[in-house]
Amino acid sequence: LQLNLSGGKVGITSNTYIAGDALLHSGSAYITANERGIQEVRGSLGRTIQNNPLITSYTLGDTLYQGIDNISMSRSDNGFSITNQKIGSQSNYDKQVFSGELKTGETIEVFQNENLIQFIPSNTEGRYLFEVPLIQGENYFRLVFWGEQGQRKEQTYRYSTGNLTKQGDLLYRLNGNGFNGQYQRASAEIDYGLTKTISISSSATSLTLSDGQNRSYGAVGVRTYWQGLFMKVDTIATGGGMLLGGSLSGKLGFLGVSISHSELSNYISEIYALTLGMPITQR
Repeated sequence: LQLNLSGGKVGITSNTYIAGDALLHSGSAYITANERGIQEVRGSLGRTIQNNPLITSYTLGDTLYQGIDNISMSRSDNGFSITNQKIGSQSNYDKQVFSGELKTGETIEVFQNENLIQFIPSNTEGRYLFEVPLIQGENYFRLVFWGEQGQRKEQTYRYSTGNLTKQGDLLYRLNGNGFNGQYQRASAEIDYGLTKTISISSSATSLTLSDGQNRSYGAVGVRTYWQGLFMKVDTIATGGGMLLGGSLSGKLGFLGVSISHSELSNYISEIYALTLGMPITQR
């Protein structure tokens, strides 16, 4: 709660975060208000279930949309999420999305393999959301939270490229938010472990672009890891447009090296926006 005096007028701003458990579910709410009343309310209700092959977590309300490679970006908004993926698993094969609550006055230092890569200041939204590309091999992340009075806490994570779906496992994720809004998006994703070194992925996505048009996308991809090399190939189709792309990454001595190439035909998405009014044809 903050009281402000300016020009003889008193202003009030407040940020309230509430979280708790009830009836086997976890819930949270974030409320911002000022002298004119409540300005924003968001909340979520969900549950995590350990070691369940059919469903490991679901959430309703304020939800993180993870984003789809070459199609959509991650975003937090009112929506839903349901999956049978392992709790705390990677959001993508070659990048990771971080999201969570950020208390008033709190800042974050982000370290990747002990290198400071990002600083996130306090904001009025009361949360953080960012993506980090994974470098070849192991990736060790440290998120250091600093409070206004010097309070300090850490969160640590480990992810790696080439972390494929286990052979014989079928994983899914249904995710969407921003319905009836400017940033409406929804996806259904499936990953299947074909062999120890090959995974097959497929997704269907509905997305509202920045110009207001709604597009549907269908994608099929293959990921494989062999002798320290990680390779992926994707094909995406949408309303008369198509993308065919792939990437290869590995180690060259002490360096991580990656190369990627995409061919596009009348293809438009959040990742491949129009450039000078024309669609991108190669990247």
